[in-house]
Amino acid sequence: MIYMAEVLNEDFGLEMTGGDKDLYADLLEAFLSTPSPDKKVLFEKAKSAFEKDREEAAKTVHLFKGSSLQIGAEKLGSAAKVLENVLRKKEEGDLDSLLSSFISEYDSAVILIKAALSKFRA
Repeated sequence: MIYMAEVLNEDFGLEMTGGDKDLYADLLEAFLSTPSPDKKVLFEKAKSAFEKDREEAAKTVHLFKGSSLQIGAEKLGSAAKVLENVLRKKEEGDLDSLLSSFISEYDSAVILIKAALSKFRA
């Protein structure tokens, strides 16, 4: 079983909102309303030989990095940070494994965000 705090640190998210559960729930809903990354397109752009494509992939990942860290989805934020750095050639890394990790963390975070929302909006 996934340990929830590793994927979605609700305590951190609530701390960021001053303990306002409604505001935190609003942020969770905003995260879910952001179109999910198109996995096929993201993989194609990230592995493209064209800098423009890689930059677009980096921008997509950057968006999720910021929003995930804001709500306490720390593992997703970390996966996004490493992937973004590789896409922008600030670091070296295996794109296949980094992309897979990012998508896996995104999928895990979405499951737990939906569960948290049902708790906060009950």
